[in-house]
Amino acid sequence: MSWILTATGRRLDLTGSTADDIHPQDIAQGLSRSCRFAGQTTAFYSVAQHSVLASYHVPPEDALHALLHDAAEAYLGDLTGPLKRLLASYHQALLTSAAEVSGMDVAGFVELLGHRLPMNWTVCFTAHCMGLHADLPFYHQLERHLLGLVAERFGISRTRPASVAAIDLRLLATERRDLMPPDEEVWECLEGVEPLADRIEPWSAEIAQQRFLQRLAELTDPPAMAQALPAQAVQGVASMTCVKAQLPKAEGSTL
Repeated sequence: MSWILTATGRRLDLTGSTADDIHPQDIAQGLSRSCRFAGQTTAFYSVAQHSVLASYHVPPEDALHALLHDAAEAYLGDLTGPLKRLLASYHQALLTSAAEVSGMDVAGFVELLGHRLPMNWTVCFTAHCMGLHADLPFYHQLERHLLGLVAERFGISRTRPASVAAIDLRLLATERRDLMPPDEEVWECLEGVEPLADRIEPWSAEIAQQRFLQRLAELTDPPAMAQALPAQAVQGVASMTCVKAQLPKAEGSTL
C-alpha cells in the first residue's frame, strides 16, 4: 500500500496519482497542521503560515508559486533541512560505492539504475518519473513528483522562480530570529541572508488553514475552494505582521 487517505476522503497514491487527485482542502489542512523545524519552535508555527507569508514577499506573478512551494509536504510531512541534506549525502555515498563495486563511473551507474528502477507512476516515462532521478534520494523523488502534480493542478511552472528560493531563505532567517531558542552557532545556509524587518506572530492551525485557503482563492481564477472559506473572509491579511503591502518589482531584485 503506497497511498494515504486525505482529509477529503481521497486515496492519494504517493507514486501513482495524477493532478486530479490534488485538492486544495487537503493541502491547506496538511500544511496548517505541519510544524516547521520539527515543532522545535517557541510557539506553534505551521508550514501553511510560512507559505502564506512567502506569497506576500515575491513579485505578484510568483505569488501562487510561493504559496504552493511546499505543497508536497501536505502529503509527505515536513523534513528538516539537516535531515534532507543527510539523506542526499548518504544517497550520493551509496551511489558512489555501488558504482565502484560495479566498475562503472557514477554518471553511467546512475543512468543504468534509472532505467532499471520500477516505474510505479501512472504517467508515461518522462523527466518527472522516478527512474530519471535515480541520483536523488527516494524522498526527494516523491517530493518532485508531487510538486509536479501540484504545478499541473494549479497551472504553474514546475521550475521554482528565483524570487521564491530567495524569500524561502529570508523567511528561514526570520523564523530563526523570532521563533527559535537563542543559539550562537552560525547556519551556513543563512550566511549573507538578512531576515525581514517585521517580526512573525504565529497563527493557530485553524487560522493558518483559513488564511491559506483565502490566499489561494485570491491567486486562482476561478477561485480555488472559495466555498470552503468562512462566511466572512479573514480581514487584514495584507497588513499582518511580517506581510508587506509593497512587493518587489523586479524578479531579480533582492527581497
